[in-house]
Amino acid sequence: METRLTIAIVTFNSLEYTKFFLENIKRNVRVPYELIIIDNNSTDGTKEFLSELSDATLILNKRNLGFGQANNQAFARCRTEYFLGVNNDTVIFPGFIEHILSFADGHPRYGELGVHSNCIGAKDPATKKDIGKELKKLEKQGTTPFEAFNYYFPDQKSFYDLFKNSNSSVQNIRVPPNFIGGWCFLVRRKSIKQIGGLFDRRFKVGFWEDVDLSWRIARAGLKIGLLRGAYIHHFTHVSFNQSKKNLRKTDHAISRNNGLKFAEKWSDDIRNVLKREFNKNRSIKQVMARNFILRVYFIKAVKETPKFEEKLITEFVSKLNVNFRDFLLKQVTKKAKGVVEGD
Repeated sequence: METRLTIAIVTFNSLEYTKFFLENIKRNVRVPYELIIIDNNSTDGTKEFLSELSDATLILNKRNLGFGQANNQAFARCRTEYFLGVNNDTVIFPGFIEHILSFADGHPRYGELGVHSNCIGAKDPATKKDIGKELKKLEKQGTTPFEAFNYYFPDQKSFYDLFKNSNSSVQNIRVPPNFIGGWCFLVRRKSIKQIGGLFDRRFKVGFWEDVDLSWRIARAGLKIGLLRGAYIHHFTHVSFNQSKKNLRKTDHAISRNNGLKFAEKWSDDIRNVLKREFNKNRSIKQVMARNFILRVYFIKAVKETPKFEEKLITEFVSKLNVNFRDFLLKQVTKKAKGVVEGD
């Protein structure tokens, strides 16, 4: 059978999660695939463990190049029709790969596909309860994330089949302003080459490069979809959490700087989104409730900047020669710096 899929993961410490990911992918994936692993200079034994693998293409970086650039390294080595970028703190269930590839084959106008997960509110089709919340309850009782996972999903195949059959629709994502999260995304190699590559290198370490990717794919005229019946489990932000005591302020600074770069690059598109929303007589709070990206930009400013909505309309939306980045920086005060930080 022809190998049509490359699966790429980026590692930075979190060895136990990487082992868990690889154990499940070997057990659960039945179609041929190429596995590419990029390690960003782990210090917990991950490099040594990965060096013993014989069934993966391994790149060991001498420093942490960040999520986007590491994925770019993987994509540069991709020779298959499809590229699946997925975090190492996820679990791929039986039938997942076959499911998403089957949909992609039958719907060539989709340039990027995302999937459902516990981290974005997926509900158990058997109980109708939020999976993420139920797992957190188990962890509060003293179980480890792995123990909670194995307890909740004793039969991964049965769960996946039920989930797939209970959520057969695809949700068309309006882009902009929405996007597919970089923790799990399927793209076609041909389409990514047509738009100039995977992640824009201006976005350092992590944050905002996945938003930019979706917006670029949509600009090329391709559709973006969320397969609601495709479930992947995500333990969430493990690599960042490994050093969160030291990186929390750094993370905010990176997100803020990348957010400003994104604002500068996509200023006209953001203006158009805001025009569309305000033309429907929506308030700034309603706009934020509907648009995650705009909520990130405005959440603190709305609370702490007097007449922010009025300023947004008169000083940015109505002025075609004003860049969104410049508008944001003008609003920044010691109290309202969250306008570009989103913390």
